[in-house]
Amino acid sequence: MSQKPQTTTKDLHMEQLQSSSSIEIAQNAHKQFQPLSFLHPTGKRYDVLHAPGGKSDAGLSTDEDDEKVKVPTGAQMEWRSRDNRKGRHVLVLSRSEAPARIVRAKKVLSAIWRMCTVMAWWDVSWWIAINFTFGSCLFLMSGVFYWMPTAYPDRHYTFSALVAGGVTSAIGGTLFAVGGVLLVVEAVNAEQSGCFGWALEHMGNGSKASGLETERSSSSGDDEKAVGVSQVVRFRPKMEHCRHHHQRRNQPNAEIPQPTAAQPWIWWPSHHELKTHYIFEIGFLANFIMFIGATIFWVTSILSLPGVFNNMSQGVLWGVYYVTYLVGSIFFVVSSALYIIEAQTKWYLPAPSNVGWWIAIFNMLGSIGWLFAACLGYCTDSWCAYQADLTLIWASAAFLIASALLWYEAIEKYPVRVDKKQ
Repeated sequence: MSQKPQTTTKDLHMEQLQSSSSIEIAQNAHKQFQPLSFLHPTGKRYDVLHAPGGKSDAGLSTDEDDEKVKVPTGAQMEWRSRDNRKGRHVLVLSRSEAPARIVRAKKVLSAIWRMCTVMAWWDVSWWIAINFTFGSCLFLMSGVFYWMPTAYPDRHYTFSALVAGGVTSAIGGTLFAVGGVLLVVEAVNAEQSGCFGWALEHMGNGSKASGLETERSSSSGDDEKAVGVSQVVRFRPKMEHCRHHHQRRNQPNAEIPQPTAAQPWIWWPSHHELKTHYIFEIGFLANFIMFIGATIFWVTSILSLPGVFNNMSQGVLWGVYYVTYLVGSIFFVVSSALYIIEAQTKWYLPAPSNVGWWIAIFNMLGSIGWLFAACLGYCTDSWCAYQADLTLIWASAAFLIASALLWYEAIEKYPVRVDKKQ
């Protein structure tokens, strides 16, 4: 008999989200996403409220501002379990109120530039992306080293496929194993209290703005004042109120205050937390299964080293090398399937507008490729060796694309999504 998920103190409670005189989060979720009914919800949307005509979040407030009735801004805060693990704060705007495409494109390019210039050593999600990116590069190189002599045996090569392929595979597998450990650490340290991370500013006429601006009519509830009155507001990141552990803290020269994280750093949850909360978190399950797969696959990578691989008997080759290759790939497939479901609002409905969904899709392609390559290891025909090495190349390329997107996801902490249905 299956155990039903229980509500615990570890569940997300948006009542703990910070609010200010001019902005707050509605207490009841506007939408809730739960792709699998026997697991915790993977997403919620909350209306963002503000006091029309009040001070900006960056300015000072008065008691009069505090007493003003908060009304919807038209924007929504979207909490997603995956984004929460990565320390991301998602702002959802309707198509009519979203920034222009060129503004959003510049935001993406800015994040790509930061990927090349920022070393976020304090962010565990960044380290995960780095380990999987460089690990995928090494696996791709390993596949090329193995495939070239098989595809073009008449050519002379300055490298030994056994040495070059085996060494790059072993290092790549080690990076994947480290990344798997960090995935578990990331999951158990996910922020549980909720964090909006954005501020709303009211822009006066002639004010110069560089954030996400949108013009809307006032809806204060006073019809006489609302008619014909429009105001420009700007959302901007508000890092000083972020309680995710991904934010860099204790900076001696920081220009803004850095609050302490909402919960202490841990390496593994208690038995009670594991039994009552984490076992029902699809993100934790996906990360933990990926960790198991990466650990098993690491054995395959170590066995690829020269001096080990070329001295294995056929029984060890089929009973250990390809078995760990096969089982590790199966765990990758299962983990990727959970990541795909987590990123979707329903288990059967694709979510191409979500970068996490594309990461999961390319992870699935790479996992299936490695699974196919492992199966070909039990075939002794020459075409099997050719296809196995070729599969290692395109599967590793799929993992590389997923890892690059993972890197982007770790850098861009304040994404803006456009709800085309609004």
